This record gives sequence, structure tokens and C-alpha cells, in this order.
Amino acid sequence: MMMDGWDMNGWGWGWMTIMMVIGVLLVVLLVRTFFRESALGPRSEDRLTADQILAQRLARGEIDEADYQRRLAALHSKDAPPAA
Repeated sequence: MMMDGWDMNGWGWGWMTIMMVIGVLLVVLLVRTFFRESALGPRSEDRLTADQILAQRLARGEIDEADYQRRLAALHSKDAPPAA
């Protein structure tokens, strides 16, 4: 059997085309996954709780101690609506 370097030992161009398509699909999936995660914002473990946000607002001086205590009590009261 004569091999001219183009048939890759009987595999032919079809095999190489399949491998190229798989490679392109993998790159597309990796890029989409990366951009989807960054577009969605922080992961759930990076999200702050309501208590933490309230504490940060107090630390930044956006609310005073009395307002902090009032809002914290409202968050933890039994009449407060459940968090979504």
C-alpha cells in the first residue's frame, strides 16, 4: 500500500475533521462557561447575608447604631417575611 502522507494510515480526512470539530466545540464550551459565570455575578458562597450587608452599612457610616439595631431586629423578627 502506497502512502503519500495524506491518508494518515487509512484514517483519512474524515477523522481529522471530526477531531477538529470536537476541539472547536470544547473551546466554545469553555469560553461560554467562563463568561456565563462571570456574567452571573458572585458565586453563592461569595454572596453576603442580610446581616453582613447591614454590618457593612454601619461600618461605612451609611446608617447609625440605632438604625442598625432596628433593622437587625426587623430582620430577625418572627413577623418578617422569609428570605427568597
